[in-house]
Amino acid sequence: MAELVCRVVTNSAEMAALAPAWQGLADRALEANPFYEPSFLLPLIEETGPYDGLVFWLVAPRDAPGDLLGVFPFHRRRAGPMVLLSPFTRGRSGGQHIDIDLGVPLVDADCADAVIDAVLDYLDRHWLSALDWYALAGDGPFHQALLARFAARAQPMLDLGGWERPFFRPVENVEAYLASAVSKERRGQLRRYRNRLSQLGETEFSVLRPNDDPGPWIASYFAMEASGWKGRSGSDVGATDGAKRFFERAIRAFHSSGGLFAYRLVVGDQTIAQTWVLRSADQEVGMAWKMAYDEEFAKNSPGLVLQIEAIGLMHSSDAPIRTIDSCARSGHVFLSRVWQDTRRMACLLVVPRTPLHRAGLSIASRMRERRMARMTADDATTKQEDEP
Repeated sequence: MAELVCRVVTNSAEMAALAPAWQGLADRALEANPFYEPSFLLPLIEETGPYDGLVFWLVAPRDAPGDLLGVFPFHRRRAGPMVLLSPFTRGRSGGQHIDIDLGVPLVDADCADAVIDAVLDYLDRHWLSALDWYALAGDGPFHQALLARFAARAQPMLDLGGWERPFFRPVENVEAYLASAVSKERRGQLRRYRNRLSQLGETEFSVLRPNDDPGPWIASYFAMEASGWKGRSGSDVGATDGAKRFFERAIRAFHSSGGLFAYRLVVGDQTIAQTWVLRSADQEVGMAWKMAYDEEFAKNSPGLVLQIEAIGLMHSSDAPIRTIDSCARSGHVFLSRVWQDTRRMACLLVVPRTPLHRAGLSIASRMRERRMARMTADDATTKQEDEP
């Protein structure tokens, strides 16, 4: 293989020129991340940017810089004398209420080790930088490949822990799933919700099909978010003209490429709950990007009813997708009630291979261990004091 090098791009116009090669990489990536495909990131940058600190680390053969083998979108920020680079995500990038909840870069599956080495070699040459690698799928192939390269290179790193979020994975049939995931009492409650909704009008669960026009679905989603608490707080996806344009461009692009799964619950002629799921066209794992429900119907839990209907569909023979990452926080208010699996998200701190960085990371590791021990001891003391 030709020598691979890592270079930094900050110009969105240069990334737009690389879009065909970028999309080709996304289609053969070791691990899919729809949020980092050009269909998502380019409209985001062009319609809601610019984003301070957004940089792209690109890996390609030295003699063919346009043949992309790795795309690493990072958010660059200063922490004292150090420059920290984190995956460009919601938690680390700011922005206009646009959710990005997966920090896995796009890496060519056929040369993943060499691509990771090129990035880590670049880090080693910039000793005032560190990678604050955030929101990696702990069960994903990129995370496993990354840990293997750390071990092979003796790359200094610190495991910062992580969190778990709801994840949907089907079982042998929907009856078995619901019996395991949802209590008998809650199943009865959900049937009552569904019956009460039916009394308000004909109730239909529907899926956006490949030949359907996504326009009405987009319009109903804007209306739902604007009418609820997000609209009142100005955090709905349609809060600005730029965000609206971005959303519509991204949805239409994913829909046309087969990378979109959307479903909704309609009562009469009114959409009362809706979910958008992004995925790569050749992948079975979807990312639940946006969910909303009409607060006027809140007492009948339309969001929960919608997810129960979707669970039935995803256990059918013609399911458009099999597994879904909720992209939600731990203990999500209602997904945790009906999705019985979880996905572990990992966070790592990676520094250059120098004696100074190794010593600093060792000190940070010991400090973190002592802090965790104190927290555990404090929790145990509080528990004892609370016991009768």
